Amino acid sequence: MLTQGKKYKPLDLRPKKTRAMRRRLTKFEESLKTKKQQRKERLYPIRKYAVKA
Repeated sequence: MLTQGKKYKPLDLRPKKTRAMRRRLTKFEESLKTKKQQRKERLYPIRKYAVKA
């Protein structure tokens, strides 16, 4: 293809979507966590409670 390996795609070949959706972070970028966040989650896991009925 003509655009293979290029930095930009022609406007008509780019996904349309809405302006806000195009600027939003990708799923991968959203799911990234900082080292500090990972450490916090490891040290203080979500507490699980058993309720006796």
